[in-house]
Parts: sequence; structure tokens; C-alpha cells
Amino acid sequence: RSHFPLPKAKNLMNDVYKIARKDKILITKKMIKDMLIRTIKMKPYKTSMLLDYEAGRELEIESILGEPLRIAQKLKVKAPNIENMYYILKHITNSPYALRARADLNDREASATLLEPQYKLGD
Repeated sequence: RSHFPLPKAKNLMNDVYKIARKDKILITKKMIKDMLIRTIKMKPYKTSMLLDYEAGRELEIESILGEPLRIAQKLKVKAPNIENMYYILKHITNSPYALRARADLNDREASATLLEPQYKLGD
């Protein structure tokens, strides 16, 4: 059984549901429930974003969270869970105080990179 953060996932998917309905895209509550049930039953795995973070690669924050958030803002739909996750991840990855290990492909030694702050949506 997966160590899946079900409450957080439900909240994020509820935001997706509200955005989709406003945009006239058919996503049913049953579809979301079925997807969450399938995910819970999966063996534990690392998400692509976690793998990227651990490898020191840039996270796909814009495509995974930024785009739905921009659509929500355009449609005037409140998506607080997506918005919170977006800004938390932007802060973690872009804070001038956050050091992130970066794999050095040449000699395979880890080095730390100080990241420049970026707080605007879409940066």
C-alpha cells in the first residue's frame, strides 16, 4: 500500500474539478475517486517531481501546478490548494536561503547551488 497523502491529493483534485467544470471539461467526482483509489493501491514510488528535486534538476512546477493555477485565475475560480502548493514549491526551490544539491555530471560529486529568488507566477 502506498504512503499516499490522501487528504492533500483530494484537496488538489477538488481544485482541478472546480477548474474543469468552469472550463466545461467533463471530470466527474467518480473519476477523481477512482483515480485516487488506484493510486492508493499502488506500491510506494517516488514522483517525478521528487526524483527531479533529489537529482538537483528543475522541478516541473509551471506545467504541473502553474498552468492549472493560471487557468483558474483566468476563469476566476478559487484554487487555494493548487495555489498554496505552487507557492510552497516555488519558495523551496527559489528561496535565496535554500541550498539544493546538484549532481555534477562530470565527476559525479554533489555541489550546492544558491538559487535566486523568484516569486511571480510564471517565472
